[in-house]
Amino acid sequence: MTASAVAIAVCVLCFKHYKVAACLVVLATFLSVLWYNFYIFRDETPRELLSGEHKITAEVTSYSKESSSGSGTNVDVKFDFEGRTFRSRLFINSAERELSPGEVILVCAEFKDYENTEFFAGKTYYKSRYIDIFGFAEELTVISENTGFNVRYLPQYLAEKFKKMTDRLFSGETAEFLKSLILSDKSGLSDEFKEDLRATGLSHAVSVSGFHISFLVGFFLIFTKNRYLKLFAIPAVFLFALMVGAPQSALRAAIMQSLLLVSSVQKREYDSLTALSFAAFLLVFINPYCATDVGFVLSFLSTFGIIVLHKKTFAFCMTLLGDYNGRFRKVATAFLAVASVSVSATLFTIPVLSVSFNYISIIGPVSNALLNFFITSAFISGILVVLIGFVCFPVAKGVAVVLEAVVVFLMNTIKAMSKIPFSEAFVGEANVVFFACFLCFLIIFAIISGRNKIRFSVLLGVMGFSVVALMLAGTIKPIEENDGIRFDVLDVGQGQCVFVTYNDACIVVDCGGDKEADDIAISHVLHNRIKDIDAMILTHAHSDHSNGAEYLIDTIRTDKIYMPATDKYNSAFIKILNNSDENCETIFVENDMTLDVGGIAIELLTLPHGNEENENGLVVIVRDGDYELLITGDIPSDSEKLILDKLPDCESYIVGHHGSKSSSSQALLNRVLPELCVISVGAGNTYGHPSSAVLKRMENIGTNIARTDVDGTVTFYSRQVENKK
Repeated sequence: MTASAVAIAVCVLCFKHYKVAACLVVLATFLSVLWYNFYIFRDETPRELLSGEHKITAEVTSYSKESSSGSGTNVDVKFDFEGRTFRSRLFINSAERELSPGEVILVCAEFKDYENTEFFAGKTYYKSRYIDIFGFAEELTVISENTGFNVRYLPQYLAEKFKKMTDRLFSGETAEFLKSLILSDKSGLSDEFKEDLRATGLSHAVSVSGFHISFLVGFFLIFTKNRYLKLFAIPAVFLFALMVGAPQSALRAAIMQSLLLVSSVQKREYDSLTALSFAAFLLVFINPYCATDVGFVLSFLSTFGIIVLHKKTFAFCMTLLGDYNGRFRKVATAFLAVASVSVSATLFTIPVLSVSFNYISIIGPVSNALLNFFITSAFISGILVVLIGFVCFPVAKGVAVVLEAVVVFLMNTIKAMSKIPFSEAFVGEANVVFFACFLCFLIIFAIISGRNKIRFSVLLGVMGFSVVALMLAGTIKPIEENDGIRFDVLDVGQGQCVFVTYNDACIVVDCGGDKEADDIAISHVLHNRIKDIDAMILTHAHSDHSNGAEYLIDTIRTDKIYMPATDKYNSAFIKILNNSDENCETIFVENDMTLDVGGIAIELLTLPHGNEENENGLVVIVRDGDYELLITGDIPSDSEKLILDKLPDCESYIVGHHGSKSSSSQALLNRVLPELCVISVGAGNTYGHPSSAVLKRMENIGTNIARTDVDGTVTFYSRQVENKK
């Protein structure tokens, strides 16, 4: 901010022709900063609300939904506290029935503030959607049921009716896709299909934005020739924006389309950049948190790119056709017209996408151009079929059969295109992000500068090389002179998190510590191109082994979670279950069991129920041929005695309980005889770990010792390739 002010001041002093403009920019900057700070100060949540439980009377503002774990429900409410009205997303552990907007409930809840992290700006995300805090309650009492129609909740009523009719007309996956396409309700889409949409650059299709609003207005105007009747489209588009949850992208599009309709009626010139600027000002003035929301930024950048670059991009693309006048010229022209829109938007959003999500779609412009017609048809046809269903269900059901075939074809095409090699690129590393941004700048420069044959040829060659290099940088992992299973004991401070990977398989054993274990784990996932976690094993429920698991499984798709049955009702495990995806299978291990996860052989050993959580843990053995790795969690020496007969000689051992003297007994070490002992421990911890007694025991067997407090993250392999000379 200071640098910007200095730069503007220089402009004021040095360029007399821009003094007025510069002064206006300075004034606008000052007022925006003043308004932002005033808004944040006024919006601060009282500490009293964030401490302990509070009995509140709240009005329900949304339909309740089953949580992703299948246990409990989520519902949005608003309530008064100390003279202010707060909006909260409330998790209710046990709700007897579905709640609907307008009902009044009495609930004893514990509230907490959302937090921004490196990987998810939770506070600004929810604040931009007018949700202040998150609440947790065991149960509720309904004080006033919703027995009549309340016009304040008309958008919620219509959206719920629309979803239920969609479920009646269409089956399974098709119904979920149409609900996501029309109403941006992605809760029913599988994680795999969401990844397919991301890889093909079609995620915007299930996030209601200008794409949907513009087609909706265009379709409305087909039946409206009177210019004054066009104004009825304005409340219609805002109602639709509210039906889909009022995301900033939809509100931005609704404002811009409204200005377009008004200018058409008044026969005034419509300027897209002015409309975009006004929409940005209005939304940020109402809620400054919007400016920090990634969805808001992407929406405006993509629209800005289309406004300033589309025509030049299309002209640039047409040069590829040259003087070709064959029978397919019209088809090629239509394809390039749509592709140029996608390219224009993508060039301005790639820097944000690469920094925020670490993935960019390489085939996005092609998939958008090829499938735009089908997506648009499914969107408009889906709305019409559902509306017909309210009037004459049999007719709608007959038409739905045809539309379902189109949607199935569309979904299968998306799935197939996502499997194309190099369909997306990983750009998690800083140098690759810079490379992606440079490529965008290069393409924009080439488009804007026009066509000079020599310059055009050079730029085209550099861009072609850059695209290939970016694809390779984002998809090919570094060649390592090691073989077998890779083990990474992350430096999470006083805690433990172990990644076990082999080819495309990934297993995580514990995720907890005092150094934000979830962020460290996710950073490791992104840096190593890990797309999903096949299995997470939690040895026990203590926070230094599990406090990062909840956020990790919420961020990265996780197929299965294994936990000791002896800790089944632990509050930490219940919280993890409540946050897990419905497609994530939870397994409470009651007896010893063996697993084969993508070629990684795992054995889980159980212990009898003990008096302390450390005694209720799981013991993990990872095998690769004659190689074994042992992880004992925090089990004490007495518990180690119970499993000695089950333990093989192990090449590596993750030292129990962070090197506490109460674990890693001499009997265990003599039985296992590891060549490498890794201690996951925090520097300067108050427990005195690792104990000098344990270090002495390991010296007695002549093992090598690695420590995360000294060595940082420790990486080793089950097999090692000999150096070639």
